[in-house]
Amino acid sequence: MTKAFTYSFLLIIVSLMVLALRVPLEASLLPIVERPLISNLLADSTVRVLIVIGLSFFVLQKRLLPFNGLKPFTLSNAQLLLLSVAIILILSYSSYGFYLATTPSILLLFGIGQALIGIMEELLFRGIVFPLLILHFANKKQPIIKAVWLSSLLFGAVHLVGLIRHPENVWGVTNTVIFATGIGFFFACMLLRTGNILVPVFIHFLVDFTNGASALSEVEAVAAVPTLTTVVLTLGVVIGMSLIFIGAGWFLLKRVDREEWLQKAALIRF
Repeated sequence: MTKAFTYSFLLIIVSLMVLALRVPLEASLLPIVERPLISNLLADSTVRVLIVIGLSFFVLQKRLLPFNGLKPFTLSNAQLLLLSVAIILILSYSSYGFYLATTPSILLLFGIGQALIGIMEELLFRGIVFPLLILHFANKKQPIIKAVWLSSLLFGAVHLVGLIRHPENVWGVTNTVIFATGIGFFFACMLLRTGNILVPVFIHFLVDFTNGASALSEVEAVAAVPTLTTVVLTLGVVIGMSLIFIGAGWFLLKRVDREEWLQKAALIRF
């Protein structure tokens, strides 16, 4: 096991441990703000800010800015960003009702929270773990492809922590893991194709902002027990979407100068 792989594993574990602090923090904030939604948003945003700060220090220390396209700033194939945004906005049509029923202040707090999710997860998995895995596989065949796959699988696997708070939602968490793996593959390839981590960060924010809109409703819905038909159909749709993301990512990956990215990864300080 290389040092790069060890760092990747430890950073994921530490980030998950810090994220666990949002539960007691949310409980301590609830008597003050007196609204579960606000206490949840504040606690979640606070711990993610702490994680982003810690990850940013790591990025600076290990010279990962060039890999992420932030020093110097580069952005190619901007049309990919515009196309992705257009598709997401069209698919988010069903979420508009939640936005209209929410006060501007709560909507702003929700938006900040979703932005922090995108920043933290992309910085960790695409900005740090991904290049470290390229280093890990550097002496093997097709290191870029292997790093894309493994970083995506790790990104999907960490969503299993949803079972800790909702152990009854096995199928829901399973769908999330599959979807996260597929879109994680796409995000990694998007970074390689555009040369800037801010592109997947922004798309990640839009995905979370639209898909998580139901959280703005403070009325707790009673979840019905899904039928076998519903489970199978939902699983099929999620797998289909994930395969589409992987296919789109593979299309982008075929047009990437892999030697250039191997050189960027080689600049990381160890």
